[in-house]
Amino acid sequence: TNALGWLATRTDTLSPEDQGRLWHLRGAAAGRERDLLRATVSMNRTLALATPAYRPRVHDSFGRLLQSQGLVEEARVEYRTALTAREADGDEEGAALTWGNLARLELENGNWLAAREAFQRDHDIVLRKSPNELRLRSQLLTHLGECERGLGNHKGALLYFERARQTAQQAGDAFGQAVATVEQARELVHLRPGAVTATLQAAEAALDEV
Repeated sequence: TNALGWLATRTDTLSPEDQGRLWHLRGAAAGRERDLLRATVSMNRTLALATPAYRPRVHDSFGRLLQSQGLVEEARVEYRTALTAREADGDEEGAALTWGNLARLELENGNWLAAREAFQRDHDIVLRKSPNELRLRSQLLTHLGECERGLGNHKGALLYFERARQTAQQAGDAFGQAVATVEQARELVHLRPGAVTATLQAAEAALDEV
């Protein structure tokens, strides 16, 4: 906050591009303070000043701000706008971040098909560009399992949770492994109730390593 205040007194020395970045930081800071009006004004000022390459980041931030206010459709538009720009620029890493934002929006609102598509797009990019990001891949696989559960596909969900568990184990992520194992147990209730006890014991063993 002190740094932003210091910069605010020197805006005449900043290029339009840097002024846009400053407004973006102001908007993010206001959003964290729940000053939604000031955050919205700042984000709009940013969009007016930002370069085309920087604008997708602002749309992502704006989307998260709108999402925090329960403005689902408005947030979805911001994420889709960011995706269009990122994909036009060939920015796959940035697109993965935006797909993740959109996926969580859809997941929170029970839009399982849309969430599954977005999480799958995110995972595909991570697998292609950063295959060693095993913890992230495990998280995305767990989310994909949640989507399959929401769609009533318990066998599909179980397969994703098993992949998530194995990936977390490979990463040495005991917490992620435990989460995936607990989710497996929830699905086994529908498929093989007798296997639940052993699965929960495996989750407890993983948690003991955290």
